[in-house]
Amino acid sequence: MNAPAPQLEAVRTQLLEVRSLISIRAESWGDIADIHAVNKQVFETDAEAKLVDLLRSRDKLVISLVAEDQGTLIGHIAFSRVQNESNPGILGLGLGPMAVIPERQKCGIGSQLVQAGIGQGKTLGYDYIVVLGHPSYYTRFGFMPARQFDLHCAWEVPENIFMALEVHTNSLSNVKGLVKYEPEFNEA
Repeated sequence: MNAPAPQLEAVRTQLLEVRSLISIRAESWGDIADIHAVNKQVFETDAEAKLVDLLRSRDKLVISLVAEDQGTLIGHIAFSRVQNESNPGILGLGLGPMAVIPERQKCGIGSQLVQAGIGQGKTLGYDYIVVLGHPSYYTRFGFMPARQFDLHCAWEVPENIFMALEVHTNSLSNVKGLVKYEPEFNEA
């Protein structure tokens, strides 16, 4: 096997250095304005920023994590409860929104946020996580089309962007039906 080209090795070293400076932590009250600004900067409208604020104000953010680089907030991820109509006792989370400022995208920061959020969801005892997102991105974390579990989104969305992840092995083996997000998702 050939050794990597010097340029490729330099890029890898840079990425490792960037990753080592990033800290992922739970949001604090002092982060609220920065979280709003990050979401507003990343998305085409301010709907996602308003959604996070609304979920927080109604105490519906189960997990809210930030990515910080030397005191500057550069990313955010939110998880809120979802409900399966057929199986209300099964605990589910909806991932989203997730945002990383444009100049820091494609550096692994979003991946760190997703992995940390999944880990917290598991620690908190949740059975599954759903996401509306890019299949090529979220499949790397184990998300699969939700239709494979016979789960369906409450909104009309393309089947390939509504995905599910079993947080615990076989936690979705006997679950099927409609998945509903918190009502705030319809308000924002």
